[in-house]
Amino acid sequence: MFSNDKNIEKLALIIESLKDYIGLQKDFLQLNAIEKTVRILTFVLLAISLSFFILLFIIFLSFAGAYALGEFMSTPLAFLAVAGFYLLLFILVYSKRKAWIQRPLVKLFAEILTN
Repeated sequence: MFSNDKNIEKLALIIESLKDYIGLQKDFLQLNAIEKTVRILTFVLLAISLSFFILLFIIFLSFAGAYALGEFMSTPLAFLAVAGFYLLLFILVYSKRKAWIQRPLVKLFAEILTN
């Protein structure tokens, strides 16, 4: 019953189809990994470039604010006031870093990796 040519041909066809399926699954997983890596790298590069321009904006805004405050107080004191503001802002962001930075980034990367 198992030794006739028709059954052997069907078994060979099933084995060949299984090999093709495994190869296609491997290719799919590789392409999926590449897509997720590209999405993450794109996000990181975009975040870096936008952060650079925002940093430049903040620097020039800080100088403008310090010189504007210099009209009401001495210029060195105005620069110290702006620096104090940034110190308070840093302390606030550092104390809330998990809720404001870490958790949203983990959610974003988890969403990218699970889709």
